[in-house]
Amino acid sequence: MWSVGTAPPYPRERPRSRLPRLPRGVFLALLFAAFPFLKGWCAGFLNQHGLFAFGFVCCVVSTTAWLLVAFLIQQTADNQRKARIEQFVSDPDSSVPAPVVGLETPPFWLRIWNWTNLALFLLLMAVIFNSLVTLPPA
Repeated sequence: MWSVGTAPPYPRERPRSRLPRLPRGVFLALLFAAFPFLKGWCAGFLNQHGLFAFGFVCCVVSTTAWLLVAFLIQQTADNQRKARIEQFVSDPDSSVPAPVVGLETPPFWLRIWNWTNLALFLLLMAVIFNSLVTLPPA
């Protein structure tokens, strides 16, 4: 039952996203952080820190847009790669297709956008930390 011969030669792996983990983590952290704000538990904090609320909304929208753009770039590159492979397989006289740009490294502007989102997220976390540290003892 447990012999090597019974194991499938190519085990199925779950398809995993190739989107970077850090932007996905920032997005999930922002979603979880939005829950208390949406429930109304932090109304006083939001009233005192209007710039924080504006930055929070900007960070959520920007990170969501970044993930969507990165996903679309990835899908486009995957479609191009599949089309080139199908063309190569269908024509025995064709040359080996060149690699598709966009699968290995994202464009420069997308990396800058990612670092800007991360910097804004860290700034928001610093504001929250500063507010917690400066709370008067209860």
